[in-house]
Amino acid sequence: MLTVYHLKRDGQGADLAREAPFLVVDELVNAVAIHFVAGCYRPVADILGVKDLEDGWRLTNTIERPWWQNAEVTPRFKPGPEVGGRCRSSMVGDVILNDDGEWFVVCGVGFRPMPVMGSGS
Repeated sequence: MLTVYHLKRDGQGADLAREAPFLVVDELVNAVAIHFVAGCYRPVADILGVKDLEDGWRLTNTIERPWWQNAEVTPRFKPGPEVGGRCRSSMVGDVILNDDGEWFVVCGVGFRPMPVMGSGS
């Protein structure tokens, strides 16, 4: 199972959301770790039966239908037509936790391990 966390786009998270695509990888991982521990992330999905990070990223991106309708995905929010019932696709700066307790940052190309000293949400 993978658990996907998205950066909240309010408060402290707003600045990182704007900057993330432009940061070099080490700066990105450090900034994400700081914001994660500060509570700037929320869990948005559990992906059952999937261990590959690329599959986790793909399954939390809206391609042919809203990503939370993918069979492998259990959304961590209540889906519906209202604004709170939708969730953006995964992007640079988001975080994925695997079954082994390893944290990864979504980067412009691939994923990088992230040390975490707390539980972001």
